[in-house]
Amino acid sequence: SGVVFADALIEGCSISNVTGAGITVNKWDLENTFFHEDIVIRNNTIADCGGSGIQVGKLSGDSVIADNTVSDTGGVWLWGSRDVVVERNLFEGARGVTDSTGVWIDIGNTGCIIQYNLSRDNEGGFVEILGNSSNNVYRYNISINDGERVQGVNGALQEGRMFWFSGYTGMGNPPVGPVNNYVYNNTIYTKADIVAKFQAEDTADGALIANNVIYIEGSTSDLTPGSTALDMLFDSNVVYDNKVPGAPFTVTDTIVADPLFANIGGLTAEDYIPSNTVAILDKGIAVTNLPGDTIGLPGGFEVLEDYFGNPILAQPDMGAIEISEASLLVGWHTWDVDSFSITNEAPDEVLPGLAATMGANVAGGGGFNTLGALD
Repeated sequence: SGVVFADALIEGCSISNVTGAGITVNKWDLENTFFHEDIVIRNNTIADCGGSGIQVGKLSGDSVIADNTVSDTGGVWLWGSRDVVVERNLFEGARGVTDSTGVWIDIGNTGCIIQYNLSRDNEGGFVEILGNSSNNVYRYNISINDGERVQGVNGALQEGRMFWFSGYTGMGNPPVGPVNNYVYNNTIYTKADIVAKFQAEDTADGALIANNVIYIEGSTSDLTPGSTALDMLFDSNVVYDNKVPGAPFTVTDTIVADPLFANIGGLTAEDYIPSNTVAILDKGIAVTNLPGDTIGLPGGFEVLEDYFGNPILAQPDMGAIEISEASLLVGWHTWDVDSFSITNEAPDEVLPGLAATMGANVAGGGGFNTLGALD
């Protein structure tokens, strides 16, 4: 039937020690005859579930999954949904013999946005996009030690993967897609005993992986080297030790460098603030539609803030965290440890600024502007 939910809010709940899913909103309808609209799931704490932490299907409108903490569950996933935003969540400790990434895009999703999340220690991996899904994005997320699972160990039926593009559309159904999906400006780290695996199956058609910072301490493995997938573009990423995916991914313009993280191996987002300005500052490309993609993303590709809410200045930096060096035209100026000020418009000169994680926008008026920053 066409029975739907609309304008529903699930907020502030604490859910733990349940045998199934923590939160689920569903109606099995693969024919796209209806959608639940304006469903908001936010500020919940979900732990120790026998199934998924959050599992939703057929969501549309202004549906949002935000500011939740989901730990030690089977992960979070969407199916058959449109334009859902998943942001500012913590996903950790997902376990299961299949799937079990922090959050994944299951069958039949379009225009869903996965952004500003911290994903750590999810054994299924970081990016998982399944069949009949198109024009979705993972951006400005931080992934720490995702994808450790090894097929055949502890009953695992699938490998863990850093990137997985699968045409799976359900048992017994032919594979389709996924088509024209985007993975940009994420920061990804895996420790030495994790094999970082890449997989793009034959029917995958169009993916752009760009502007990411990827630090793989261990080895890598290409699970589908003979795949006939098309337009799997790995372009303009900072990669430590040149550990890039092989075929069917096409690798271009890689910056091979150590991002110089604040505390490599740490478990917080702050541990992955980079300091290698040469490799990262303003090195990002402007992300645009893949070849043949006439749809793009809902709201477009441009992002105004990084993972921490700092403004994106000039060209985007590499990864999920913006580090910025301001260069201003000023006349007579003052300078101290934390700020510089403009107090006269002429004569102009270029004042090089400071490399920092930005803490405030340029503001002011009447010939006086101050730029503040954090160390």
